[in-house]
Amino acid sequence: MTYKLLLADDSFTVQKIVTLTFSEIGFEVHVVRDGNFFIDTLREINPDVILLDINLPEKDGYELCEELNKSDDYSEIPIFLMKGAFDSPDEEKLKNLKYQEIISKPFDASSLAGKIKEILEEREKVELPSFLPEQNQLEKKEMINEIKGEAPEIPQKIAEEEKKEEGYPILSDELIERIIEKLVKKISPEVVKEVASKVIPEIAEIYIKQEIERVKEEVKSES
Repeated sequence: MTYKLLLADDSFTVQKIVTLTFSEIGFEVHVVRDGNFFIDTLREINPDVILLDINLPEKDGYELCEELNKSDDYSEIPIFLMKGAFDSPDEEKLKNLKYQEIISKPFDASSLAGKIKEILEEREKVELPSFLPEQNQLEKKEMINEIKGEAPEIPQKIAEEEKKEEGYPILSDELIERIIEKLVKKISPEVVKEVASKVIPEIAEIYIKQEIERVKEEVKSES
């Protein structure tokens, strides 16, 4: 997979080193020299990770990081802040910001590239995001409850037997299609991942129970 990196730094040397190093391991690198072009480029490329100099001209890294943290669209993007070797970060501003870490220039570009790639790959494997905006949490809970609350009409006898065995109701093809439609129509990718991680294992378990019951009936009819 090709990851998109947005580098915001006015140093030509840093731009060159980061572009060459990250490109070698498959990153698509986009560079801006000051804060005025940052947001436009961000919206255009929708990066997977951001390297942001805290002393960026026009709009500094603190201000831009704060804007990203407050954005519904970009708050989940990993942000690595950068500072000069002799710069002292503003701790008061930093304590209100969400970011991965602060990198001191000059830095080992190869090690940083490998580290960032590993972080992005791990994020893809994680079933649930490490944090979700409050609104997404509400959507997630509502959707899970809605899906779990749906069940097809089944004969009373079957319902009673399944209740005794503490099993699950049988899911019809129509119901499964409705569940999939609900997942697909959700705007937030985080919510879809969250719901899928809970619903899909349950569906698998339901089908296993159905198959076991089917085999039992076949054995009874043959004996």
